[in-house]
Amino acid sequence: MPLINCDLRQIEVVVLATLSKDPGFIELLNRGTDIYKYFAAIMYDKKEEDVTPEERNSLKVPILGMSYGRGVKALAEETGNTEEWCRGFIDSFYGQFPKVKDLHDRWIKSVGQTGQLKMFSGIYLQFKRYPKMFSEEYGCWFKEGYKSTEIKNYPVQHTAFIILSLFLSAFMRQKALHNRDKYLLINTVHDSIMLDCRPEYVEDAKKDLNEILAKIPDMCYNVYSERLLVTPKAEITVADSWDKL
Repeated sequence: MPLINCDLRQIEVVVLATLSKDPGFIELLNRGTDIYKYFAAIMYDKKEEDVTPEERNSLKVPILGMSYGRGVKALAEETGNTEEWCRGFIDSFYGQFPKVKDLHDRWIKSVGQTGQLKMFSGIYLQFKRYPKMFSEEYGCWFKEGYKSTEIKNYPVQHTAFIILSLFLSAFMRQKALHNRDKYLLINTVHDSIMLDCRPEYVEDAKKDLNEILAKIPDMCYNVYSERLLVTPKAEITVADSWDKL
């Protein structure tokens, strides 16, 4: 029987835009702009329509890296670009979306003062304070304190988990339990859920997934009094085996 994989596409980017409340960032995502092509045009000084697939794909890791809190050195290692290019990208990203920079600065300041951050879910994220240490990898000393990468990353990952949990629980209660003759919810993998579906009900399953997905901003507000400013989108794929998904 067909397997259906419903992946919350670019969920970390959606979360970063929502938490920062950056109006330009939110508008781009809600407009359906291809964020990778958008930034490729900036970095390669081209019109969006002239950006090649290779240039677009080269921006995936850097953009997701901003959601993961990556710094210049980490981005250079992951992308193969020079540190100068990566520094220019980070400056450009913050320049386009200044509220993201403000958010990161607030988080770093707050953790520096208290060692923790309170999320809209009511959970406190507690951060580890590292001793002064020498890094063999970078060949230099790091002073005592908190890691900015963790401070920028953990709130995004926590919020993405909250969104997936809302999606999963609502889909299970409202759809999957009532349609066990059509499909079964069988697995979750990172930010996606997977169904085992009868062939004749594939389109029904897709419709049910998208219906619940559209409710997530309201569900988030009803549970946490925090409305998502960007509605998550899903990439739904169908195949007859795990390795083909």
